[in-house]
Amino acid sequence: MVMQWAPKAGESPERRFYSVQRDIAYIGPPMIKALGYAIEEKFWEPWFRNYMRRNGLTYEDLIEPARKFLQAALRIIHATDPPAALAESGFDAVDPVIQLVFYGKLGQVFLAGVWSGVKDVSRPDSDPPVTFDEMFRDIDEQFTELLRRRRHGSDE
Repeated sequence: MVMQWAPKAGESPERRFYSVQRDIAYIGPPMIKALGYAIEEKFWEPWFRNYMRRNGLTYEDLIEPARKFLQAALRIIHATDPPAALAESGFDAVDPVIQLVFYGKLGQVFLAGVWSGVKDVSRPDSDPPVTFDEMFRDIDEQFTELLRRRRHGSDE
């Protein structure tokens, strides 16, 4: 998926489209590096420790999939698309219970970055930047609309 945000109505037509993936290209590698730390057993939260135990997994079970995940990240530049990179590395064949460990922990790393980034650009006694607030309102509206369509049997 490629994401671009267009200028809003009333903004200068010369304003360039904002390309989220350009920023992610810079923050992605450090996030993936942080993921490597996040899966270390000494950083497991109680809920994650329970997840691993319930699924009969140990830290050792994550080592080879971690290598495959990293190989997929290294292949993305030359692969046709992310699913192709995941297939070439073999990560797509890893048990989905283990894949979810990586996607879930990467989500935590991302949320931690959002959290610290917003706090970095906001005063403690202020609201988040307008663009950030607008972005999350838009996301909320999208999910609300998806739920409404699902409830009414329409996926259009």
